[in-house]
Amino acid sequence: MRFGSLGLRLVLWLIPSWAAAEIRVAFFRFPDGEVGDRFYHVALEVTGPLGKRWISAEPYWGVRVVDDLSKISHQPVVFLIQKKLADLRLENLSRYIGMPFDSDMDWQREDRMYCSKLIAKILQIAPTPMSFSDPRWPKHLQARVGAVGISPDEVFQSLQSLGYVAEPRSVCESKFSTAVSAP
Repeated sequence: MRFGSLGLRLVLWLIPSWAAAEIRVAFFRFPDGEVGDRFYHVALEVTGPLGKRWISAEPYWGVRVVDDLSKISHQPVVFLIQKKLADLRLENLSRYIGMPFDSDMDWQREDRMYCSKLIAKILQIAPTPMSFSDPRWPKHLQARVGAVGISPDEVFQSLQSLGYVAEPRSVCESKFSTAVSAP
């Protein structure tokens, strides 16, 4: 059977319009290297009826969707992207929206979310033993050393190992790929 231009057009037509051509993840940097990690927050771009939006879990709001990253926090330092089709439609993630924030960072709880757990669950990233050894972490978290979970830094590292790359921040950086690596 010959697969001509008509067949190719049919295949392209069958690709759902909701399938994202890329996955974008925003990482927010700690000011002054606070708590020993690079990133304190992570959000994921999703497609909704009104276009592109960002989903994240935050202490005050819980899991919510916003149209602008500045409504979450300071502008992100790094975007990681992966060029592939993905079903990141908002309606498929509705079970998360409105969940309260999990200040205990407990991976096992299904009724609460923290930012990196939310993104890890959506993108199917496995949890790891966590460390809250820095004295700036709240005491109740310091006692949970070794508990299973995931941090924004671990999400970042996992995505890089899966082939996600830092999005160029300017025209110059897109021309000189050595400038795009995240510190």
